[in-house]
Amino acid sequence: TYAFVENFKNHFVSPNRRMRGDYPSDREKIGRGLLLWGRNGTRKTTLAAAIATEVQWLSLNYQVFMIRFADYKNALTATYGDKDSEEYQDAKRVLRLAEKATLLVLDDIGQEHRTSSGFTESVLHELIRRRVEDSRPTIVTTNVDPDDMYSVYGPSFDSFRKEAFETVQMAGSDSRKNYED
Repeated sequence: TYAFVENFKNHFVSPNRRMRGDYPSDREKIGRGLLLWGRNGTRKTTLAAAIATEVQWLSLNYQVFMIRFADYKNALTATYGDKDSEEYQDAKRVLRLAEKATLLVLDDIGQEHRTSSGFTESVLHELIRRRVEDSRPTIVTTNVDPDDMYSVYGPSFDSFRKEAFETVQMAGSDSRKNYED
């Protein structure tokens, strides 16, 4: 994760940089983010927020946005409503930020409500794919074991996530249990 921050310029290629043809020598990292996974309380979200903060400090031009995946999905469904409503305008803003942020932290995938329609799986896959194609890395946190991604999000996302993310397992006991003592 330290290497991700230190070499962030190899993960993100701005539109201006692209126009200049200024690409990193290792193009495999372009658009590639991190998938932080582990059981509850292993500080995945805390680490993701710390990485996002460090990336933001690298450049004032970087725009970092953090959102729970369930909230992103709720914003997307809110855009099916009245286009003149404040809720619609707020939802469009959230979607734009998530899509165009230099670095997006998508927190808690796997915790959202899923139905048999495949809508959630499609939304997640399309967002990540669009960001990778646009050279914009994403950090995802999840309790879902990468070996279970196939059954949770389908074969297409499972295959693509291997290209889109470096997988980092967060191990240890539930640190939140200490708050009860």
